[in-house]
Amino acid sequence: MTQAARELLCVDDNLGDLGLLREALDILQLPYRVHHASDGDAALAFLRRAQQGLEPWPDAVLLDLNLPRKSGLEVLAELGSDPQLRELRVIVLTTAAREREALLGGQTRPVQFMIKPLDFDDFIGVVKTIDHLIGA
Repeated sequence: MTQAARELLCVDDNLGDLGLLREALDILQLPYRVHHASDGDAALAFLRRAQQGLEPWPDAVLLDLNLPRKSGLEVLAELGSDPQLRELRVIVLTTAAREREALLGGQTRPVQFMIKPLDFDDFIGVVKTIDHLIGA
């Protein structure tokens, strides 16, 4: 029996990371439809359209913190101020441990935090963990 595809919004300005995510999902044969936003404004616009039924509602948001225009921290703040968006599962992927401290210092909503690996095999492990978190 084929599992229905899960919806994942990847918010990252690095198209290389987006490609790695898609490749890892393919290798692991995980059923995800990946939607992409290259900055915080585009992510929030996608989520507003999803609230109106114009885009699929994501099972999770994979969020980079270092984004052009509107940062990941600003996106988190806006998500936290909207009762429906506050319920989204957010997984922050970032390269710097210091960002975790900034994130955890001001957050009132639960957010999962993962360090972006530099090695593709480690990236596969991160994608497995993300799949486990989303399925839980």
